[in-house]
Amino acid sequence: MKSFEVLIIFSLLFLIGCGNSEKKGVAQNITNLENSQSNQNNVSTNLETKFGYVPDEKTAIEIALKVWIPIYGKETIANEKPYHAILKNGVWTVSGSLPEDWDGGVASVQITQKDGKILKIIHGK
Repeated sequence: MKSFEVLIIFSLLFLIGCGNSEKKGVAQNITNLENSQSNQNNVSTNLETKFGYVPDEKTAIEIALKVWIPIYGKETIANEKPYHAILKNGVWTVSGSLPEDWDGGVASVQITQKDGKILKIIHGK
């Protein structure tokens, strides 16, 4: 009977030890995850601060297309290629073009460089 009791006590101690190491492992995983998220937030903040969420002409045009197509239609917007984007005072102004000898207006949108906020959407006539 004594060897059976020793076996049970040893087994319990073993399980308690495993449970503690699992808890330590879980705690370490949580700490690692928190550090990783903190690093990602720092990278995101640094990118936003340095370049804004709309860092270049290509990005500004892509945003403009996503805004224009549901409003004016894919065919109308496709007929206004090439698109042009100009950055002035932290605001991108993106506009379409018309072929030579065409009368009419084009789509235009103003987008903030810092956060991508749409300030104004118009289409000339």
